[in-house]
Amino acid sequence: MPDLPVQLTSFVGRDIERTHVEKALTERRLVTLAGPGGIGKTRLAVAVAEASAHRYVDGACWVDLGSLVDPEQVTRTVTAATQVLVHPAGDPRRALVAQLKNRQQLVCLDTCEHLLVACAELVDLLLRGCPGVSVLATSREPLGVSGEAVWRVPPMGMESASRLFADRAALVVQDYVAGKSVEQEICERLDGVPLAIELAAAWAGVLAPGEIAARLRHRSTLLPGGPRLAPERHRSLTASLAWSYDLLDETDRELFRGMAVFAGGFDLDAASAVCTGGAEVLDGVRRLVDKSLLAKVNTPTGARFHMLETIREYASDRLEQAAESTELRRRHLEYYLGFARVAEAGFERDQDYWRIALHADHDNLRAALIRALDEYPGHGRELAAALSRFWFVCGHTNEGMGYLRRAIDLAPDDRTPLQAALLSGAAAMAVGNADGAEAAELAERGIDIAGVGDRHRGRCLTWAAHRWLYFDSDASHDLASEGGRSGVLADDPFTVEHAAILRARTLANRDRHAQTRTEIGDARRQALARGDRCTAAFAVGIEIWADLFTGEVPSAVSASREALTLVEPLGDHFAVGHITVNLAWALALSGDFDGARAAIEPVLRSVSDTVPELLRCFAVIPGLVDLWQGRLDAAHHWLTIASRFAEPATDNWHVAQVLPPLAETLRRLGRPGEARVVAERAVALATTLDVPHVQAEALDELGYLARDKGSGGEAARLHHRALDIRVEHGLRTFWPDSFDALAGVTRDPAVAVRLLAASESGRVAVGRGFRPVDDAGHTATVTTLRAKIDPDTFAETWSAGIELTLDEAADYASRQRRGRSSGTGWQSLTLTERQVVDLVVAGQTNPEIGARLFMSRSTVKTHLAHVFAKVAVANRAELAAAAGRRHAVDVDAEAAKSGFPHR
Repeated sequence: MPDLPVQLTSFVGRDIERTHVEKALTERRLVTLAGPGGIGKTRLAVAVAEASAHRYVDGACWVDLGSLVDPEQVTRTVTAATQVLVHPAGDPRRALVAQLKNRQQLVCLDTCEHLLVACAELVDLLLRGCPGVSVLATSREPLGVSGEAVWRVPPMGMESASRLFADRAALVVQDYVAGKSVEQEICERLDGVPLAIELAAAWAGVLAPGEIAARLRHRSTLLPGGPRLAPERHRSLTASLAWSYDLLDETDRELFRGMAVFAGGFDLDAASAVCTGGAEVLDGVRRLVDKSLLAKVNTPTGARFHMLETIREYASDRLEQAAESTELRRRHLEYYLGFARVAEAGFERDQDYWRIALHADHDNLRAALIRALDEYPGHGRELAAALSRFWFVCGHTNEGMGYLRRAIDLAPDDRTPLQAALLSGAAAMAVGNADGAEAAELAERGIDIAGVGDRHRGRCLTWAAHRWLYFDSDASHDLASEGGRSGVLADDPFTVEHAAILRARTLANRDRHAQTRTEIGDARRQALARGDRCTAAFAVGIEIWADLFTGEVPSAVSASREALTLVEPLGDHFAVGHITVNLAWALALSGDFDGARAAIEPVLRSVSDTVPELLRCFAVIPGLVDLWQGRLDAAHHWLTIASRFAEPATDNWHVAQVLPPLAETLRRLGRPGEARVVAERAVALATTLDVPHVQAEALDELGYLARDKGSGGEAARLHHRALDIRVEHGLRTFWPDSFDALAGVTRDPAVAVRLLAASESGRVAVGRGFRPVDDAGHTATVTTLRAKIDPDTFAETWSAGIELTLDEAADYASRQRRGRSSGTGWQSLTLTERQVVDLVVAGQTNPEIGARLFMSRSTVKTHLAHVFAKVAVANRAELAAAAGRRHAVDVDAEAAKSGFPHR
């Protein structure tokens, strides 16, 4: 979380005040330091926070509100400072309360007065919903919140004020010495206002202390036209600022006034472009820093400068009086439009540098954009388009969507490349807001406008592909492929990589993991080479999925942590949330249930009351963790929520993942009828969407239900079919599940022992942990088997199973269905192959057979090919005739045995 502000000068005096405020914080949860500008509220608050942070488990967090102009940004700024995960389209206030309610933390809100209502509402919400959170605020007036302790910051006592003047004067004058009476006179004339004293002390390098006192003595305490009815110490500050201003030469005054147009700070390039130029600005900035009218801060992108809010307000008043504001604000807009153009291109090559640079000037860019959309629509539309990638990558998609929609609506009939860029950007915001339908609508409008070779055509195609990821993998794959081809034509590496990620996702959704890895590898490497953290992280996310299913669970855990490392610096808490969900699933599969819960719970809190659709998306993970740990009621709660994803269009890929564990939960809760309905729906939906791992899990559930009804043969058929699917698609992580299931239905105790042992060693091989929910059943099965086999034989058989590799174990399990028959002839057919033959003879088509046996059309064709080879026939007609002849022979033989003729 953000550190408390680093102070570059010593904290002088105020020890008694600091002690009083610290005590107030132990008695009240809201303390507001109130007083006029320059009285030292911020400096005192920092000192109090430093001294009090140790009393809060989660420390102290500083939130500077001084540069904000939009009340809507208050909560967003606080959530960013407290590192709260917020879905871009969600309610940040509810997310803030949900995630801070279990924290013990001091939240410091600095400079609330210009956003008083928004601050008061937010603080009231925090105090009511987060019992461990206290708030220390600074404001020129109280917040007016129930329970608020208002501590009015007084002027400094003359002894402390004199020490402050001497300390600051010594910074600019070597071996500074002044008479105490002169220092006291200066401080008395400035009413003990710290900022005024520091401004006066800054002139000690030019004027002797006596000269400073004399100039203060002979000037009016009121600036002409100033606030004559203001409190005396506020008038003294105004006078001090006016005095400092009057001492500047005209060049520095002009520079000082011009800097009032900046919001939240600026660098030398911006000052040179907007104010005057060249060496004059560099020298002028140095002189203003020396006079304490500007403050310098070193950042990763270079030196930046800012004015204290009180000084900026004075400079702004002077700017308006000089009638220079219109021209300076126009130059401010032109500079930041040019900056955004350069940043847009740079963002594709060096995301780390440019996201920091854009964040540093976010307030300036926002101010320029708001002004442009009102006064210079063409510039405003261009600036909005240029900022869209920044908004998307850094999680500002809700704010970005508002500006982009407004820019689009300024010229709704426009068909220029700029309109296509705006529509592409808005489609990206919709994807970030998890609204696939809106993304597709905006993207389709952009596709209609963008020409061949326009990079936004490819981008719109890929944004449109998101709409179908969970409903129609082929449609999504086709759109992504077309988008990738457009990206190549437009020489747009982001679109090429984004399209590859989407294609890989459609393959991963259908368990084509070998193809997935081939598709995704280049995209990840190229995105990393470009410094595109966001794209690289989502590419790693696809690799995580492949690892989770193909027997590489430890790699999935490592890759999840790598992906988090990539996205965390972006500040995009939405992306962090998605990657964290993957990490939680990988940890749970590995057996680290506590780690999984610790990872997922903050994410769930962030969306529980704010974004119902995202909660449904994430809820499957806590459902699985609860199920695997045997917390069945909790599992049922979460999985039921997850089963409503995209309601009412719940026949989608996400819901398909949920149905098998929901069926298992219902079965374990003693509700077999409901479990069967859910499992059969899972098989049907997985068959339609072509999701093999869901088919296998659902078939296993139907097998367990058949076993519980005493239908061992049917259970074995279903479990073998599940194993076939897992082997066919390389779903090695879940082969041990099939071994356990088949061990429970075999009639041969030795086979059961070997399969259970193979399951144990197989879990170790793929990095899977054991599910506590299975402990009782596993123990009972092993105990029963020990009773059926003598100890030596049991140990020998168990050891033989342990020594099997995963592939050997799968082959062994499959052989139990085939028995010891030869590889050709009718006797070599597996149970599933015999069922396929019977349905062919009955005249059913391949799709009908697939629906009956819960398998895809391609799998039916594979089984038929095996049958044709084994019984030496060429087609379905020959197979039906041969099967009919064999059936007649079998009937006649049975009749001969019984002594009765066949009728």
